[in-house]
Amino acid sequence: MKVAIQGQAWSFHDTVARGSINQVYQLIEECSAPIVGEYKLPISLQLVADTSASLDKIREVYSHPVALAQCRQFLDTYLPQAVVIEHFDTAGAVEYVAAQKSSSIAAVGSQEAATAHGLSLLKADIHDNPHNITRFLILGQTETPGKKDRTSLVITTNHQPGALVDVLQQFAAAGINLAKLQSQPIIGKSWQYKFFIDVDAAGAT
Repeated sequence: MKVAIQGQAWSFHDTVARGSINQVYQLIEECSAPIVGEYKLPISLQLVADTSASLDKIREVYSHPVALAQCRQFLDTYLPQAVVIEHFDTAGAVEYVAAQKSSSIAAVGSQEAATAHGLSLLKADIHDNPHNITRFLILGQTETPGKKDRTSLVITTNHQPGALVDVLQQFAAAGINLAKLQSQPIIGKSWQYKFFIDVDAAGAT
């Protein structure tokens, strides 16, 4: 069994603050390993920089696009002068900023990464949502024993009026609650979509 970890652009599934990470859906479909669980990790984001830096000196801020989106209100309010630059991950952004030894750039990342690279904390807990949580999916070759209370499905319907409604009504008739519904484009078919559904039921087929 393996657990996707933050640090890869495709590793997390969705966040409380900004919703689904769309790139993950194609990877889930392409992967032969089933989803066997999930892990919800509280995320605390800090603004870190060289020891010579201060908020008024910062002109560039680096981080993963999801982390930057989770801190948009802070960045707009306290760093309107700064250019936001996307990096492949948060830890890599911290490492990059540390290597530059510049007082005019900062990174959004973890306190642990900042400490490891000798950066100072400019501002703690800058994420906009105080309940910032990222949901990671756990993939495995075989199902794990124990209680199961959620099933993830991929559904493709005919491209016609009412097709999706007909499917969803079947869940309602069976008394199954839908926890999530996410549409994703079908590659090669313009304006046609498949649907990823999480239902509150064990082993739904």
